[in-house]
Amino acid sequence: MINKITKTTDRVNINEPKFIRQIISQGIKNGWTGDNKLENQNGLIYLNELGCETSRIKPISPPNPDK
Repeated sequence: MINKITKTTDRVNINEPKFIRQIISQGIKNGWTGDNKLENQNGLIYLNELGCETSRIKPISPPNPDK
């Protein structure tokens, strides 16, 4: 993935400590304290906020429980 901030191409693996730390920081910026629950967050928005070019990735719609 191209990072617009660092102008580098990064291989994104959200299981790597580097990304875990960054995603936790984004969660804290969005109001997560570690003791509270937030509604489901959009990981693509988080990656975009970290500088990753996400326009080529299509989000998967969650299943509709009413169907």
